[in-house]
Amino acid sequence: MALRVNVLLINTFTQRGTVVIAKFGFLIGIDTYMRNIVTTTFLLLSLITVGFSQGPSPVNWTTSAEKTADGAYLLTFAADIKQDWVIYGMEEHDDGPIPTSINFEEGSFELDGTVASDSESIITDDKLFMIKLEKFKNKAIFTQKVKAPDGETVKGWITYMTCDGERCLPPTDVDFSLELK
Repeated sequence: MALRVNVLLINTFTQRGTVVIAKFGFLIGIDTYMRNIVTTTFLLLSLITVGFSQGPSPVNWTTSAEKTADGAYLLTFAADIKQDWVIYGMEEHDDGPIPTSINFEEGSFELDGTVASDSESIITDDKLFMIKLEKFKNKAIFTQKVKAPDGETVKGWITYMTCDGERCLPPTDVDFSLELK
């Protein structure tokens, strides 16, 4: 019985007197002992891959732009955070997580002030980083005022890091593009 391999190999192996040739993606001439080793290794690697896959992100972002006056807009960046997960505030700490940041590409718009948080946060000692940190649970809303002509598109990205008290996912960038109408 032949077992398919995902890579193209041309090698010769000797195991317990049986010569195994991996050629053109197939293993040929595998005795029972080697077949068990290959199968067990494949299953273990599959389980490890499934165990470390992250699946859907625990944070989903939505963005919007609202006209507040002629040439003035309020940009809103809302994070819907799954239960037991948090994202961190915008303050940077030497020994802490990557802070949430909203970054803008250059364009014909002007930022009016700085990004503000419009949602309730908690400041607590973080057991993962061993320092006092600002965190957002369930929902986080950030806003930025801009001055721009109608029809301008504001582009950029949100950088954030999320943790669940036991582990953290790597920092993530989420692109956004908002047309000002």
